[in-house]
Amino acid sequence: TQSTWEFLNRAISQFVSEKQSHPDLYASHVLRVVFERAPHDAVIDWVSLSLHNVTQRQPVAMAIWCQSVILGFATGLRSLALWSTQRPGKLEESDCRVYIIVASYFYFNELHTPEQRHGFRLVIESAASNNNDSRIPYLSLLSSISR
Repeated sequence: TQSTWEFLNRAISQFVSEKQSHPDLYASHVLRVVFERAPHDAVIDWVSLSLHNVTQRQPVAMAIWCQSVILGFATGLRSLALWSTQRPGKLEESDCRVYIIVASYFYFNELHTPEQRHGFRLVIESAASNNNDSRIPYLSLLSSISR
C-alpha cells in the first residue's frame, strides 16, 4: 500500500542520509523493527528499487555498510545485519565477506524473475564502474552471482 511505501521510504532515507548522526543505532533499532513489521514483498520491492540510491552513499565504505545492513534485514539474515550495524564505515575483509553473503543471498533467494536479477546486476555494475578501489567488493559480488 501507499502508506507502507511511504513508511519504508522515510525510514530508509533517514538511515542512508549523510546527516544521520547515529546510523548504527538507527539501524539496530529502527530498521530492525521496520523490516520485521513491513510486508516482506513490499520490503523486497522497495530494496530492489532503492538499491541504486544506496550505492551512491559517500564515502563508499558507508554505501557498502548501508547495503549490508539493509540487505541483511530484508532477507532475514538478521544476525549478519546486526553484526554489520556495529561496524559503520568499516571496509575490512570481514565486512566485504558479509556484504557479498547478504547481497548474494538477496539475489538468489529474493529476486525471482530475470528482470529483477538483471536490474540488480546493472545497479552493482554501475557502482563498480564508479569505484576503482580494489577493496570495494562490487566486482567480487558480480563474480559470485554470475556462477
